[in-house]
Amino acid sequence: MTRNKFLPFLFLAPGLLLYGIFMLGAVLIAIALSFFHWEGIAGTIEFIGLQNYFHVITDSRFWLSVKNTLVYLAVYNSLMILLAVGLALLLNSPLTRFKSFFRSIYFLPVTFSFVAIALTFSMIYHIDYGVINLILKALNLPKVGWLEDPDIALYSLAFMRVWRNTGYYTIILLAGLQSIPDELYDAAKVDGASAIQRTLYITFPLWKGMILVALVMSTIWSFQVFAEPWILLKGGPQDATLTTAIYIYQRAFGAWRFGLASAAAVINAILVFIISALQFKLIRGRGV
Repeated sequence: MTRNKFLPFLFLAPGLLLYGIFMLGAVLIAIALSFFHWEGIAGTIEFIGLQNYFHVITDSRFWLSVKNTLVYLAVYNSLMILLAVGLALLLNSPLTRFKSFFRSIYFLPVTFSFVAIALTFSMIYHIDYGVINLILKALNLPKVGWLEDPDIALYSLAFMRVWRNTGYYTIILLAGLQSIPDELYDAAKVDGASAIQRTLYITFPLWKGMILVALVMSTIWSFQVFAEPWILLKGGPQDATLTTAIYIYQRAFGAWRFGLASAAAVINAILVFIISALQFKLIRGRGV
């Protein structure tokens, strides 16, 4: 009996060991490295205490990267959550036909690599030959520098990520929607509740938890956004698409300041934790 009790942990051990080495181990190494000056394998390593952290928090480019990431987060989360909620409600509606087909279509962009999507959208956004500007030209409207204009480039990248990831969160929210017991809706119908009342007083109160999960997940991924702005713009133009992930990469593999990059990564992780905690408090404070 005792042997059977510990058997599941034996099967979990290899996965937990790999997770501990490559995830938790990497986090601990990054935290430790943030207290050192290290220029790579060939360079010397020197303990400097909190100097890396002071350098990061006094660097205007770091706070610019935080600002850009927060703007990106606000635009991306707002559009993505609204679209995902709407699509999940449509896919869960008894009036919708070919649900399996539409679920597959919405999820399909998630299977594409970031590199392929970035290169595709670089052609869509092209200032002279892009599809969008060609349509604007046909309508006798001025062309727009979707990736060239510092005031627009970050929003263009956010729309690109919305297109790719909305289907993913739609499936997550749809799963949460379908977990709500049908008996609650049947009882509400008997009591004379309309479809709108059932949605407002049954669906959303029981659905908030899953929406919160999707919101926190997308927040974490927003602070890790790197591929699209780096492949297309290298953080430009004029640092308009400089994200915290690009800042960390430039400090590590551009300036060869791995300790400094580790300190920036730790601060970035703290920001993610604070924002996620605020999201939990905000939504849970409303009765989740």
